[in-house]
Amino acid sequence: MGPDGLHVGGDDRRPGGVVKQPNCRGHDPEIFYERARWPEAKTICEDCPLLLECRATFQDDPWPFAGGMTPNQRVTWSRSTKARVFGRCVRCGFRFQEAPRAGRPRMYCSTECRQAAYAAGETQTKRQPLAKISIDTELEAVSLWHQGYGLKRAAKALGISESSVRRIFDGHGLKRTQAERDAISGQAGAMAAQARADVGRMVRKLLAEGQQSPQEIALLANCAVNTVYKIRKGMAA
Repeated sequence: MGPDGLHVGGDDRRPGGVVKQPNCRGHDPEIFYERARWPEAKTICEDCPLLLECRATFQDDPWPFAGGMTPNQRVTWSRSTKARVFGRCVRCGFRFQEAPRAGRPRMYCSTECRQAAYAAGETQTKRQPLAKISIDTELEAVSLWHQGYGLKRAAKALGISESSVRRIFDGHGLKRTQAERDAISGQAGAMAAQARADVGRMVRKLLAEGQQSPQEIALLANCAVNTVYKIRKGMAA
């Protein structure tokens, strides 16, 4: 139990009985509230198997010494990136700390809670409703598909997620064969090559005139300054 007698983990609320015992169990709770006795509380908290759980449980409590830290120390600790990642067991309500990770957050504090939830049929979670897409956005997405846009380009142009664009494409039955994708890729490559050739011709013309600096030429040709230097070096060779 914690400084005020509250259980912070490993107690009879968890299926399977006691899992972990905190070091403070059986000690006088006043030790954790009297500042003069905090050195004694710190000694008790050392090597406690529930140190992080206790710290997470009492991180917003401004009074007791808990989790091996004073209230001010817990405030500083809670502001760190790793310390903000907390979870609460959907089975027993126990609050736990987990390492930052991508993907679905952890739902249960222990294997016992997860197995009990499966046995009780409580593992079904309500699916989040899909984001609504306006008719104008849907029509624009279809138009972009016919222009040869893929998922990433269409999502960036419309300002929506790729999954939303995929829903629109699938809803309209818009699918391309591998040959069509290869043709679009080849067409995009040809357009990019043509654009590079146009920039090269413009840069060479401006360099031949000799009236602008490389920086000014880069602005006029809408290219990088390094590109201008490379073309100038090639002309001098």
